[in-house]
Amino acid sequence: MSRYSPARSVLAHPVRPLTAVTLILTFSCGDRENGAQKRAPATFYNGAVEKSRDAAAPTAPQELSPKEVVRSVHESRVAGQLGKLAPHLVPEQRPAIIDLIQAVDELTHADRVLHAAAVERLGSASAQLFDHSAVADSIGVFSRRVEILREEIQDEHATVDIQVADRVPLQRVPLERIGGEWLIRTDPPIPGLSTQLHKLAEILIDAARGLERHRWTAEQLRAELTRKQTPVLKRIKELTNGDGR
Repeated sequence: MSRYSPARSVLAHPVRPLTAVTLILTFSCGDRENGAQKRAPATFYNGAVEKSRDAAAPTAPQELSPKEVVRSVHESRVAGQLGKLAPHLVPEQRPAIIDLIQAVDELTHADRVLHAAAVERLGSASAQLFDHSAVADSIGVFSRRVEILREEIQDEHATVDIQVADRVPLQRVPLERIGGEWLIRTDPPIPGLSTQLHKLAEILIDAARGLERHRWTAEQLRAELTRKQTPVLKRIKELTNGDGR
C-alpha cells in the first residue's frame, strides 16, 4: 500500500491545496515519518451560510495589520466561529469560503467515524490505512494547523506567509485594503467543489456502517471505498484543474 505524504503535493495557495484531496483519500495519509498527526476536534455547522453571516461579530477593527487579520481568521476557524471569520474576507467570496470550510469539517468528521469503526473491527494497525485526517489541513489559511510567519505590505496590497501543518513550501496569503480594512482574497472559489466534498463525507459514513454491518476485511473495505470514491475524486480533479467549469 503506497503512503502519501501531503508535503509533496500541497500547492502554495489558500484554496488550491484542495487538489490534494484526491490523493489524501486514495492513499493512507498522515506524515508517518514525522510522527502521527493530531486529530483535531471536528466541528459541525448546520446552519446556512446566511445564518453564519448573521451571527457575525462587529466589523473587524481597522487597526488590525495583515498578519493580525490572518491570526484572527485562524483563531476563529479553529474555534468554529465562522461568523467572526467572515468579515475578514472580501464580501463576494464569503459565502463560498464558509461553505467550503463547512464541507471540509463534515469530511473530517466522517473520517473520524470511519477510523473509529476501523479500529474497532480491524485493529489500530489496519485502521491507519483509512486515516484521512490530513484533509483538515488541505485548505491553506483555512486549515486547522497554521503557523503565521511574516507579512509584506505594498500600498493597498499585502501578503502573509504561513506554514500549514509543518509542510513546505510555505503558502502566501494575499490581502487587499478595502474601506480601511485588510481583507483576505483567495483565488476564485471553485463552484461545485463543496458538493463533492459532502458526497465524500457520505461515502465515508456509509463505509463505516458497512464495516460494522458486514464485518469486511481491510481489503474489502478498501475495495468498497475505491469503488465509490473514484467518480467523486475524478470530478474533484476536474474541478480543481479547471476542466469542469
